Amino acid sequence: MQFIQTVSDLNQYLSTLPRPPVEYKIAMGALIFTSDDKVILIERGEGARDATGKREGVGGGLEEGETDLIAALRREIDEEIGVKVEIDATLIVKVMTGEHNQLWVVVDYLARLSSGTPHIHEPAKIRNIYFSRLSEIEENLLSEYQKVTMKAYRKKYGEVPFYKIATPQH
Repeated sequence: MQFIQTVSDLNQYLSTLPRPPVEYKIAMGALIFTSDDKVILIERGEGARDATGKREGVGGGLEEGETDLIAALRREIDEEIGVKVEIDATLIVKVMTGEHNQLWVVVDYLARLSSGTPHIHEPAKIRNIYFSRLSEIEENLLSEYQKVTMKAYRKKYGEVPFYKIATPQH
């Protein structure tokens, strides 16, 4: 999949779909790998928009005026768990219906932890942080969004960290 950096890149990609979405909100997420080949997943808290108690990658919505999805994702990761990452590749673009029939376009990326130790910075939205090997991730504990992401990941990379197979897209 092409690397999607900006809203313009995303719109260009969406225009290639048979039935591109018209009105939607944009969110980004990341599968962040640590140096010891573990994936960082957060457990959503009561203050999260949806999927309370379920695990997923770190991310969030694009804010008013933002056009750079990578910068927005880095902001979200810093706000939520206080770390810096290298974002290497676009994994999947998902068009999904959320709460109240809101249409979301969610762009999921593959990333590597570059500095910092993850800590919960938004306790209302995040109950816990988990560090799991790919083979240890239990699907029944994941949000519906994250199940789609993990299926796409495993189809492309299996149970191997992406950076051991692929080179960065940008």
